[in-house]
Amino acid sequence: IQPINRKGFCSNYLADSEVGEPVLLYLKESSFHLPPSLAAQSTRPILMIGAGAGIAPFRGFWQKVMMDTQDSSIQKDVIERLASLELKSDDSQNVFPEEAFGNANITSMAMFFGCRDKNCNLLEYETNLYKNVITRFNAFSREANLPKQYVSDIMKEEHNLIYDALVERNGLIYVCGKIALANVVFKTLVFIIAQQLIEQNVVEDPESANVTAEDFINSLI
Repeated sequence: IQPINRKGFCSNYLADSEVGEPVLLYLKESSFHLPPSLAAQSTRPILMIGAGAGIAPFRGFWQKVMMDTQDSSIQKDVIERLASLELKSDDSQNVFPEEAFGNANITSMAMFFGCRDKNCNLLEYETNLYKNVITRFNAFSREANLPKQYVSDIMKEEHNLIYDALVERNGLIYVCGKIALANVVFKTLVFIIAQQLIEQNVVEDPESANVTAEDFINSLI
């Protein structure tokens, strides 16, 4: 048996494989998923934060939210429309039946996504189809004629939305990306919540506000 040169990325492994060559793989159940009882908790908003390929698992999130909150009579129709959808097509008319977004209790979702420029703004077309469910905020770090923006920047701009979702409405938050992204998101959340605590006179001094904010974020983890 020849030793396997593990590069660490599935895409590299597949790119170097020949057509028809056996592929070695294993499947592992992910712990990165929405609560199984989400349909009964539809008042809880969901915050999704990712950069680059970190958007990948969130595709399953918004599909699950939409499907789980719909009447079973239209689920098959919606699934068939999604399966036949050309994601690069400009024709977004009638992808979903009108009643697909008629549920007033459907979970609200906000996604903060970062990448280099608009050319790598992954799944933009698909999230536009879910615009009744998803509010998407994009940060581009290398877009021509625009100032550099990162995920932390757009999070701070939407500080009221984040505080309301997490603190006031007991929302769910998911972060997908590199460890560096997780560290930045943690610090940004602490900053946002600490600032709100001071502005609302819940805590008087900045040090106490930071400690309280960190305790809160750690409780979510």
